[in-house]
Amino acid sequence: FLKKELIKHKVTVVYHSETSFYPLKNFKNVITIYDLTPIIMSQYHRAETIDLTQRKIYFSQKHCQGIVCISKSTKDDLLKFYPVFNNKKITICYPGIDPVFLLKHKPIFDDLKQIASQQVDVLKKKRYIFFYSTFEPRKNIINLVQVFFDLHKNKLIPSNFKLVLMGVEGWGKSKKTVVNFVKENYPIKNKNKIVILDYLNDDYLINLIKNSYTVIYPSLYEGFGLPVLESMSLGTPVISSNTSSF
Repeated sequence: FLKKELIKHKVTVVYHSETSFYPLKNFKNVITIYDLTPIIMSQYHRAETIDLTQRKIYFSQKHCQGIVCISKSTKDDLLKFYPVFNNKKITICYPGIDPVFLLKHKPIFDDLKQIASQQVDVLKKKRYIFFYSTFEPRKNIINLVQVFFDLHKNKLIPSNFKLVLMGVEGWGKSKKTVVNFVKENYPIKNKNKIVILDYLNDDYLINLIKNSYTVIYPSLYEGFGLPVLESMSLGTPVISSNTSSF
């Protein structure tokens, strides 16, 4: 049925999704490879993610004529670990910035200060370091928090600097580990240096980025790393790890 519908509408190229792909003969099949972290760093991924990636790679080898990679790093990894892809047409197509980041946004930092006041004494503009992402082991968040704590403890960072973390729990209990670390090391609110937030809407996110001293993204491996691009588009300096697409 699907093949008949595609032929009827004169479709010649079928672009398969990240999680749903099906071989269709007599068409040009194309798929996107975002990254190979489930293969290269399997210890940082769930079994089902590894399985999906392996099946996707197999499908791409057997049935796809065109491959889209979202960075040169991903393309290099693909050719390194699967040389058979040298016979495929591979295009690097970088992710774009969401138009919301290019709009003017209402300053709502006072609202953010009020939200943060539930956890710290005060949050000031340009006096905090900001991280946002899903909390999972590959993002290296636990090391980030421990290093930030050590910098304060050894007086290697201004005493009024805070670390703001925003994101939801992914897997691996990374967020729970961070929450417990903060409770253990900063039991008194007016001495706490770390703010932990769930995801907030775009207005809050953009205000958090623009008013931070820097956005930090210490991920161990990325196919691209949108938070780096988003922060730079707003003119905010970025500290990132020196690996993969970074």
